[in-house]
Amino acid sequence: MKSVKRRYRRHHLQRVKQQVKYTLIVLQKRHPTEVTEYLIGLHAHTRKLCSCPICGNRRKDPYVNKWEQLSKQEKISEMYWNEMKCEHY
Repeated sequence: MKSVKRRYRRHHLQRVKQQVKYTLIVLQKRHPTEVTEYLIGLHAHTRKLCSCPICGNRRKDPYVNKWEQLSKQEKISEMYWNEMKCEHY
């Protein structure tokens, strides 16, 4: 059982690395000599090609207002608590 899990994990890592290599070369238009195994492994594990606010976490974007930074669950929770406050007053 342990070897099966390891086999799946290695298979998926290899598949993800192939996708990342394609993304780096074709979509980001990098020269194949610039794409090293280290860079492929780094992007395969993090899955973010850059750390800008558009690609990364929206909470780190200083140009987005507070309401847009909240996740869907946080928005629902805030609306729920606002309704509860209105009912009590």
